[in-house]
Amino acid sequence: MAPLLLPAPVLALLEHLAPPDPPDGAPHSALVAARAQGNQVLVAHSQPTALPWPQVRPDPDAVDPDQRAAMYAALAGGAWDAQRTSAGAADAKEPLMLESELGRIAVVALGAFLLVLVGTELAPWKVLDKKIRAAADQLRTPLECVGA
Repeated sequence: MAPLLLPAPVLALLEHLAPPDPPDGAPHSALVAARAQGNQVLVAHSQPTALPWPQVRPDPDAVDPDQRAAMYAALAGGAWDAQRTSAGAADAKEPLMLESELGRIAVVALGAFLLVLVGTELAPWKVLDKKIRAAADQLRTPLECVGA
């Protein structure tokens, strides 16, 4: 796969999905990963959490942000592949929501890419679902064109 240049609006959207000090328990991390490249992270944006929300996992002192994003992408990609293999193509455009030891994760495929949002274990499912669906609506066409 040739190097991919993501336009500034995509980067701005990721920053909007994981804003600093969100009042609603919004995701703390948003990333786009390449499915064909073993769910390699292409771009990620992350914010530290603040009270009353639990700390990001794994602990920020234990791993750097790139390692954490790679862990999220690997977990989301593996779960996505397993779910879609067992469920078939019928739900391919629906987000997958999963609970993990790293927090709550929402993932959806957009062509050759995965959009992944990660929140703490207390992040409201409704917030994750609403945000990933809205972002998928905006990113689906551009990312499906890039991946074609």
